[in-house]
Amino acid sequence: MRILIQILLFSFLAQAAFGQVLTARNHFMLAQARYRSQAYQLAAEEFTKALDRDPNYANAWIGRGLSNMYLGEYTEALRDCNKAINLFPNEPLYYQSRGRVKTAMGNPKGAITDFEKAISLDSACFKAYFSLGEAYLALGNPDEAEKDFSRALSLDPKFVMAWKCRGESRLLRGNYSEARDDLATALMIDANFPEAWMLKGKTNIELGYYDQAHEDESTAIKLDPELALAFYYRGTVNQYLGEYVLAVQDYNSAIDLDKSKKESWLMRGICTREMGDAKKAAKDFSTAIRRDKEYVQGYVERGNTMIMLEKPRKAEKDFSMAIELDQKNLDLRMLRGDLLSTLADFQGASRDYDFVVAKDPENARAQFGLGNAKYQIGNIAGACENWHKANDLGIPEAMEKINSFCIK
Repeated sequence: MRILIQILLFSFLAQAAFGQVLTARNHFMLAQARYRSQAYQLAAEEFTKALDRDPNYANAWIGRGLSNMYLGEYTEALRDCNKAINLFPNEPLYYQSRGRVKTAMGNPKGAITDFEKAISLDSACFKAYFSLGEAYLALGNPDEAEKDFSRALSLDPKFVMAWKCRGESRLLRGNYSEARDDLATALMIDANFPEAWMLKGKTNIELGYYDQAHEDESTAIKLDPELALAFYYRGTVNQYLGEYVLAVQDYNSAIDLDKSKKESWLMRGICTREMGDAKKAAKDFSTAIRRDKEYVQGYVERGNTMIMLEKPRKAEKDFSMAIELDQKNLDLRMLRGDLLSTLADFQGASRDYDFVVAKDPENARAQFGLGNAKYQIGNIAGACENWHKANDLGIPEAMEKINSFCIK
């Protein structure tokens, strides 16, 4: 691509040297070359020069619009696409381009209307089906996204991005084997596709193939050393394998590249805690929470760490916040109930266990814990009732309580 740009520049400079004015077409061709080499600022400038010479050059409006999109100039990008559509309202790719801008702006619902318009104008517009799938992915609807990526692939079986994105959709849906097949196909088409290697590694993690996952993520990192998610996923592999030092190194790299990802801070904290540094782990959990004030797992892990640091009241506060954020989560109620029992707050523990038992009467641990709490607050008959239920559900310690404290 660099050679092509140099040839075009040499050709156009030669024309200028002989007094020939560059045409709109000349600037457009140079802009396309800049765009393909991802030099979007230079591309936008050349598209502008083309438009200065021909204000009705619709493809130049679209080219500048997409260049502006990549530059983050979304208002200008949308304006440029609208101009092209006003000039040629029946061109499907113009609607597809405007839809891409809307997706990039965080308006995938609005984008869907444009993609569907493009498809209504040309049912074989595989790019519109692909972009429609991307919009549904952005909306958190991998089921519909998979259908659209499949339509795109039926029209262009060599469309590497569609293989990658359908694999991602299937990964999100939990169809890990099919996802891995799609990503492997993408890599057969383009072996230097780091995101495909990264996602293939993620599918192998889900399938439990950790050695292969490690290899995939390492390949992704080699191809793109700034791919934060690849470091994150390789970190999880190392963590699963008990290689905590290596995992922390990967999480460090992931954090250096993307400090906003709460999961990297959380997982580094868990590894650090496993390595014996609970104080440092607590700081990572706190950072994860600052990244997302509603991060339930962050509060849970910090709470567990506070117990290790012998700060049970801080742990209680964290568990309570987690429960406030996820009030239907019975595991969180059990967690706080167990903590309150150790703090001799049997009334509070009883309320948590009772909540669990009301929702899940077959929860043996909750029945046993509720029995213990009731006994401590003087409700012997209630305690015995819960212990009997716990015994029936398979808690052997319950029979010891029954034999010791209940009327035979």
